[in-house]
Amino acid sequence: MKTESTRPENSKTEASKPEAKARPGSAAPTERSVVRMDLAVGDLVPDPENRAIDETDEDFATLTDSVRVMGVLVALQAQRRADGKFQIWDGERRWRAARRAGLPTVPCDVCAENTNPRDLVLAGVVINEQRRAHSCLAVARRLRAVKNQYAESHEQVAARTGLPLKRVTGYLNLFNASDRLLAFYEEEDIPLKTAVELMRYEKALGEVAARRLIERQADEPLTARGVELLRKRGELRQREEDTSADASKLQTRIGKLAARLETEIRKDPSSARRLLEEAAAKLGLRLVQAAVSAPGA
Repeated sequence: MKTESTRPENSKTEASKPEAKARPGSAAPTERSVVRMDLAVGDLVPDPENRAIDETDEDFATLTDSVRVMGVLVALQAQRRADGKFQIWDGERRWRAARRAGLPTVPCDVCAENTNPRDLVLAGVVINEQRRAHSCLAVARRLRAVKNQYAESHEQVAARTGLPLKRVTGYLNLFNASDRLLAFYEEEDIPLKTAVELMRYEKALGEVAARRLIERQADEPLTARGVELLRKRGELRQREEDTSADASKLQTRIGKLAARLETEIRKDPSSARRLLEEAAAKLGLRLVQAAVSAPGA
């Protein structure tokens, strides 16, 4: 019958076009249209629902240094808006750092205006899982390369890169650390100020003490202020120990001198007295005969 012969054709047609049942705007992530563009910093708009970003903390300062020296190496994720602006879906900190560093444009992966927000969120999650921020040591290496290439001073490197001289000096001084501490800088995402304080801690208290300190990072994250306080406390304890050791050594030397002096006086009291009077005179002192108590008094 004709009605029976038409059913398989209709079933086949429906099976070959599953998108006919898809809801508008529900394209799969693989269908997301993305175009790489360099966008003006002023054309980007942050996500109002994003977490607050503190531009005054040391982590943000380190990111700004990295962007200023190396540029934005990981493209932002943005979506074109109807008003001609571009909504940031991932990379607001990089955008803010680029703006702070004075970059005119930033690289962006731009999605079409009708892209499903779900796909943008998922793309941001994947990117954040794969991305690893540049460590302070990576920035330090780039600055050292610039310094060595042009045989420039710290002041000249600061002028060339636009970084404050104090931060340039801090970055380049990191290479005074031990190999173990440099490896720690490589492994951990720590701000420049903390890295500098760790280097100072190691110089003041030794590599063994510094190694013990960084082993606590997993359980007790280090901060620049915390490391500074530990260093000052350790230096104070060290000075007290040195003072105590010096006093002990002085007592030992005085005891040995007194024993030798007693021996010489017993051998030749007159000569020993004359030598003592001469030594006392040079110091502005004078020997006085001690009163001897009568027996039984």
